[in-house]
Amino acid sequence: ILDIWNRKKITAIFISHDIEEAIILGDRIILLSKRPGTIIGILENKLERPRDHSIIQTQEFFNLKKQAIQMFNSSFET
Repeated sequence: ILDIWNRKKITAIFISHDIEEAIILGDRIILLSKRPGTIIGILENKLERPRDHSIIQTQEFFNLKKQAIQMFNSSFET
């Protein structure tokens, strides 16, 4: 997917259930609730490109993942 995006430079929507995958691939991460799917948050991913799996070892990646998990978990609180 990254190779295609790097060659074509087109807007793409990619759906994933994996937070790490979403952070590696996406510039904007939209978190959805369970059914019915409503937006619970949007994260702007400013990690530099090109990105590969080595980025998961950085503090910036960890912080973004933590923020996504907290946002998702807070949607279950009543």
